Amino acid sequence: MFSKFFIEHPRFAAVISLLLVITGALTIFKLPIAEYPEISPPQIRVSATYSGASAEVLRDTVALVLESELNGLENLLYFNSECSNTGAYSCSLTFKTGTNQDIAMVEVQNAVKRSEAKLPSEVQRTGINVRKRSGDLLAMFQLQTDGVNMSEMELNNYASTVIADAISRVDGVSSADAFGGKIYSMRIWIDPIRMGGLGLSTDDIKSAVESQNLQAAAGTIGSEGGNDFVQFKVDIKGRLKTVEEFENIIVRSDSDGNILRLKDIARVELGAESYSQSCFFNGKSSVGLGVHRTNDANALQTINLVKAELERLARSFPEGVTWNIAYDPTEFIVISMEEIVTTLISALVLVILITYLFLQDWRATLIPSIAIPISLVGTFTAMYALDYTINLLTMFGLILVIGSLVYDAIVVVENCQSVMHKYKLYAKTASIKSMKQITGAVIATTLVTIACYVPLAFYGGMVGEIYTQFAVVMCIALSISTLIALTLSPALCAIMLKAPNESERRLFKPVNFLLNSGKSAYVGIVRMLARRIAITFVIFCAIVAISYFLFGKINSSFIPKEDKGTIMCDIELPPGATLARTMQTTAKFSDLVSKIDGVKDYMIVNGVGRISGDGENTAMVIIKLDPWDKRTTADLQLDAIVKKVQDLSQKLPEARIICFTPPAIMGLGMTGGISFALTASGDVDTNELMKNAAKLAAQIGDFPGVISSMTTNSSLILQLNLEIDREKAESLRIP
Repeated sequence: MFSKFFIEHPRFAAVISLLLVITGALTIFKLPIAEYPEISPPQIRVSATYSGASAEVLRDTVALVLESELNGLENLLYFNSECSNTGAYSCSLTFKTGTNQDIAMVEVQNAVKRSEAKLPSEVQRTGINVRKRSGDLLAMFQLQTDGVNMSEMELNNYASTVIADAISRVDGVSSADAFGGKIYSMRIWIDPIRMGGLGLSTDDIKSAVESQNLQAAAGTIGSEGGNDFVQFKVDIKGRLKTVEEFENIIVRSDSDGNILRLKDIARVELGAESYSQSCFFNGKSSVGLGVHRTNDANALQTINLVKAELERLARSFPEGVTWNIAYDPTEFIVISMEEIVTTLISALVLVILITYLFLQDWRATLIPSIAIPISLVGTFTAMYALDYTINLLTMFGLILVIGSLVYDAIVVVENCQSVMHKYKLYAKTASIKSMKQITGAVIATTLVTIACYVPLAFYGGMVGEIYTQFAVVMCIALSISTLIALTLSPALCAIMLKAPNESERRLFKPVNFLLNSGKSAYVGIVRMLARRIAITFVIFCAIVAISYFLFGKINSSFIPKEDKGTIMCDIELPPGATLARTMQTTAKFSDLVSKIDGVKDYMIVNGVGRISGDGENTAMVIIKLDPWDKRTTADLQLDAIVKKVQDLSQKLPEARIICFTPPAIMGLGMTGGISFALTASGDVDTNELMKNAAKLAAQIGDFPGVISSMTTNSSLILQLNLEIDREKAESLRIP
């Protein structure tokens, strides 16, 4: 008999249990922590820049060229691309879950390489970026300066070069992008009247700048073979650095020695590359730093590494520069895990107390109680081997199964006590006889329980992916508890069990009275139903019918909506609105949102849209709410605050405010809620497609339960179309 060996060799049973505990304790600290199992499909992002190009030009010259090669890649589910009027192009390719992301990235890079020759030279010169990148934002940090030792523009450049580059090198980070837009650039403001009067074109000025702002190799003096004395490396001044050096660029000269310099026809200044963005944190000017992770990176580990890197960099920050966290979705994970651990401990204590209440013997209670922590801790070893994470579902599985972990051990203890009492045997002899009787039953009950959970692992699709770990963890814990019930529990019974203490039993007289009363009532009901089979059948059918009816009435969802302590907004002004106008509107919004109860911090990035696309008429807002323990009343819950923020649009009629929450599962989309794409086949005008999309969004917004609906981008922009008379321009020698 299997259990007899461990009854006679209790140390061996103890060693097995200790191995489970030790390996589990070691692996629990190595298991990554996540909100849910990783189910987001791998994503690859391709981005390019074509300065000065409109969205239509980007679509025709860049998007169609790249996507003709990207289409049809192995395991590619779909891809979606965006062309903005700022000249930025991005394409996100989504592959089937389980696809090797490294191989997918190589295939994407090969496809991009095949299409490079067909792209505009400007795009080839600036390059095409291909990165593994999750679809959601991992974190948003902000930096501020007091303006004494470092100006805002200097801070922008410091963040874009020193800080962003350092963060990008952190393990698990896909990209780190600075928001603020004020990157150093030498600005040349040309006087068109004077330029035209001198017969110059912009191409002439461009050629002069490119030819004189060039780092060239000057060679070596004395490198000939006959020279055996000395050799000099020749270095010449190449790249220009100061405003004065650019002003003195020679645009044109003649045989008489007359020289036309750049400063004669233009104003040169060291300014920003773009004036289309600005960033504010709690109403004060700042620089935003958005961090994206790779799909296979653990969010909590990655953000902890990023914070550690920022703390290291902060030690060498210029005086007056500070940093803060504007958006951190992992805070919700940490708080949730703390609550789950508390619940797990509470459940453990309750199970032990209830076991003691029924067994009414501390020795008998101790034996099944020992099985619980061994089974729980041992499960983490299997989780580590299966490459699982400590997440909400695996921990929920352990909480759910914790009551079942004592079933087998209780059966062993109860039957051993019964054999001792019935046959007047010693504990060791009774344990051996008892295990002969119930070993098969213990295994059978475990298999039956496991059979209830195993089907979840074979559900299929994304639902099956997310609940597989939930089912497997419970089955593993139950299997370990059965192993303990067949090894350690009978060994402890042989050592610890004694005849019941009558004085201890007297303490449970009130409990036994209630139990016996309940037992008598239950037996009476069963006897009545056994005599009246027809009534029993009717009651059973009624219960089934009511359950079926109520099941159809209960709302269903993939993942419950959670208050993650963050609200995101897009603010959109009419097409053609300038950045200055957008900043005026967001300044009003800033004053209003700061007065809403429950709002802790807020960050506004003008010129960037989370779902509305980039443009000077858009702005992205991240609102960080107070901690959950400070928002206990109904008016401080997430939905109530979202409604208050959404209602601000009534006070800002010039803007459209769209509020949304972070995605329920990190990596699945940019926002919470439902999103889908409206596609058009054939030759359909873009404006017509957008009009139909807006009409559809308005109809969806009227559905009950829908707070808001919106389209994610807009093709509307104010622009001037020039029709050039090329024959006349050529006759007038206008290039």
